[in-house]
Amino acid sequence: LQTNLEQVTDKCRVLEQQHSQTDRQLDAKIGGLERQIQQMEATRVAMAQDNTRAMEVIETLKGALSESTALNDAAKDEVTFLREQISRLEREAQEASRHADIASQNFRHQGGAEGRPENEIASAAQ
Repeated sequence: LQTNLEQVTDKCRVLEQQHSQTDRQLDAKIGGLERQIQQMEATRVAMAQDNTRAMEVIETLKGALSESTALNDAAKDEVTFLREQISRLEREAQEASRHADIASQNFRHQGGAEGRPENEIASAAQ
């Protein structure tokens, strides 16, 4: 009976040692998993912050694009307006030139000023 008791006691010690070793291994694995979870959470938070910053940049770019489009449209309108003004001024210049030619011809036909350039300029100015 004593021998059996000693054998059972030895087996209990061996089992306790194995149990203790298994507990330490499990604790190490749990600790490793907890660190991985913390790292994953930190990565998730960083990614969420990056995503928020990216969305802010996108909104800023959308605003800049809208502003740029509006400026571009305004510039196109200004170019159209200036082209119309240039066309009007060209027509007026052609009309003025035609009137100056007619006035110059009339002046010459009236026998005055002998067709000198300074007199033609003076009559064109009238």
